[in-house]
Amino acid sequence: MLSVFHIRYSLLFWFSISLTTYAQTDSSTYKIKHSIRKEYSKYFKFDVFKRGLDNKLITDRLDSLSNKSKENWTKSDSLSFAQTNILAKNFELADHYYSNLSIDPILEYNQNIDLLCLGYLSNNYIESIAKIETDYPEIKPYSELHYFKTIFAFQDSTEGKSNWYKSNQPVFAFNIDSNIWVNRKNSTEIITPIVNASTSLKKLVFYVNSNDQIISRAFRDIGYTLENHVSLTQAYIAYSIGRNYNKSDDQLIEDLKRIKSKLIKKNYSIPIFRRYFPKTKKGRFNYEILKEKIIKEQSDTIPKYIPNFKSENKGIQIPFSTDFIMPIGFLVIFILLLLFLKTKK
Repeated sequence: MLSVFHIRYSLLFWFSISLTTYAQTDSSTYKIKHSIRKEYSKYFKFDVFKRGLDNKLITDRLDSLSNKSKENWTKSDSLSFAQTNILAKNFELADHYYSNLSIDPILEYNQNIDLLCLGYLSNNYIESIAKIETDYPEIKPYSELHYFKTIFAFQDSTEGKSNWYKSNQPVFAFNIDSNIWVNRKNSTEIITPIVNASTSLKKLVFYVNSNDQIISRAFRDIGYTLENHVSLTQAYIAYSIGRNYNKSDDQLIEDLKRIKSKLIKKNYSIPIFRRYFPKTKKGRFNYEILKEKIIKEQSDTIPKYIPNFKSENKGIQIPFSTDFIMPIGFLVIFILLLLFLKTKK
């Protein structure tokens, strides 16, 4: 009986050892490895897009400038005030200041671009195109200004046509051979146009937060080029930004599904879109109307005065203090009474 017990115990012992050994071997052989990785993009990466300024910063800027004496304002102050008013949606006041400033299109390039963005927001596309051609008569193909001008021209041509994008019409044309992928030899001819197109859009993205079909399609064009020639991850970001500016474009939905499927198939991680394109705070900036009028009056060359609605009647000058009026009055009455009574008697 005891021998049977030893036999069973031995069998159970060896079985447990074998099972442990098998489990260790099996876990090392079939260990699950995390194969998802980030796609390496050597030639092009989107930076974080700046989308306007915080409302508090806008308020602080305007308050600081409005509290500063107009006589002490520099040209830099006026340019800052005009640009901040674009962000505050005070387009008329911003235009008023820009119209009284002389901006060098070369030395003050960024400030000139701010003025052009104001023209875009004000729907002054023809005037803005004329300004671009005057300020920069020799625009190189595929340069930043080339794409900037293209956006203005496309806005003008599609104005009033709400469903033009359904015809799959591109805004940016890059003309890259469909059979090539970016490499060291061809990186310049592929990447330079994409960088310049993206830079031109960044200028507008800083100011434009509402739906915009042109900006949406321009990002889609960049995304398509990135998908087929440069990077799937960067293409996903471009398509996502395009979708943000036009949620009615069903083609962008298909683009996102397709690019996401490609990323998953290659075990690439899906980028977090909002890391590159942060949300803007809801609510419109409200600047005090009275303060705006005061600042606008301060900017005019003709001096303005605060109207006085009170009566301007001038008082009668008397040669003595008002404290003697009552005693003198009583004295005059007393003398008149004496004269009256004396005459009557």
